Amino acid sequence: MLVDPEIGKAGDIDTAVISLKFANGALGIIENSRKAVYGYDQRVEVFGAKGTAMADNNTPTSMVVLNESGTIRDKPLYFFLERYKTLLWQKCRPLSMLSEETNQLLFLELTALLRS
Repeated sequence: MLVDPEIGKAGDIDTAVISLKFANGALGIIENSRKAVYGYDQRVEVFGAKGTAMADNNTPTSMVVLNESGTIRDKPLYFFLERYKTLLWQKCRPLSMLSEETNQLLFLELTALLRS
């Protein structure tokens, strides 16, 4: 186990690489780990004979600095609740009988609970 030996003791894995071959002959690779110290990493890249398509991580800003020392950019959002906050908030909105302030407090409590 690369992340936590307890995961192995529970009969699970923490890091995996999967090779795929699709019906049309295309190849794919999936890399997965339970821990990315730099944030909640979710990226996809597709390479083909006619080009490439990419979807990068969500970051707090879109700022990228390129200079002779290298590339500097924000880390990905750390936790899925940060990444999907808008979506989760929309799902919580049906609690319309509660005030906006109460809904926001409930959302913050939910976020804190899921992080612990």
